[in-house]
Amino acid sequence: MKKFLIGGNFKMNMGVWELKSFISAFQSVYKAHDTMDVFIAPMQCLLSTFHRFNQSDLLKLAAQNSATQNAGAFTWESSPAVLKEIWCDYVLVGHSERRTLFWESDEIVKQKFYLAIEAGLRPILCIGESLQDYEQWQTQSTLSRQLASITSDTKLAGEFDVAYEPVWAIWSGKVPTQDYISEVHTFLRSQLGDKWSRLLYWWSVNPENVQQIIACKEVQWLLIWGASLDVKKFLQICAVVSKQ
Repeated sequence: MKKFLIGGNFKMNMGVWELKSFISAFQSVYKAHDTMDVFIAPMQCLLSTFHRFNQSDLLKLAAQNSATQNAGAFTWESSPAVLKEIWCDYVLVGHSERRTLFWESDEIVKQKFYLAIEAGLRPILCIGESLQDYEQWQTQSTLSRQLASITSDTKLAGEFDVAYEPVWAIWSGKVPTQDYISEVHTFLRSQLGDKWSRLLYWWSVNPENVQQIIACKEVQWLLIWGASLDVKKFLQICAVVSKQ
């Protein structure tokens, strides 16, 4: 039986009272299911605030980013050790926006990844191919490169999860087909092996297409952006997944 994990990445959206409203609405409707877990990733400055409003264990907490060091002169970075102290369960590492807008290399992602594990967090390694990679048939080589520095260490088996995002689909008007999603996830599974990690799909998940996406081979997680900002849509997605 698949054990789904659904995550909502709010990015730089949803202030204090919007977060409170989201959590309150979620807790009033959602019922725990043995087949899935749910987390949200609010803005970094609201991570501690999450615990003021969350009165149950129905929602877990994820950080959107963490630093390459646990302490030091690194203005606006978030120490993974402190993220653990404020009860974060997960941390996103290597998000496409961090790679492209903040020039994070594979080496920087690797440093963040290992330090997160040392701190006791469960990193979600974000990977994906650009439009140029996609058009030049470089998807597998790009994904292999992004995984290589992590999968080379067999001691990490089961300590992290992988989120695949077809970066080429962002603002391009192109939409990955079910066959494409299945093909990529099957390839990733062949690279990771059964014991390594759960695989999460991340791109334009909504109540209308979630059934088709979770039917794709090897998809075990969903990371949601736009639909996660609307608690009704987020709950609709949870409801569909809970019936699997």
